[in-house]
Amino acid sequence: MPFMTKGRRDYKKEANWEKTKARHRLKDRVQRIQARRLVEKSTGDLPASQHVDHKRTILNGGSNSRSNLQVTSADYNLRKEAQRKTRQSR
Repeated sequence: MPFMTKGRRDYKKEANWEKTKARHRLKDRVQRIQARRLVEKSTGDLPASQHVDHKRTILNGGSNSRSNLQVTSADYNLRKEAQRKTRQSR
């Protein structure tokens, strides 16, 4: 997982990344919420253990269309996000 120091999460490093590399985060969060609501309309409420994942990220030209969304386990989606952050922080 990125932002780990000696097996512990480094919140300062992560916050710095959010400020410098990820100014789009607020807009992303709004789009993630909209995506979850769209999926929940068609499938019903999702448990917290499931996330709505964009097959192609918004930053890479993806959209919130239903065809670009998939329901995945929270664990898988968080690992995918961690990998993306690691690639961007290089």
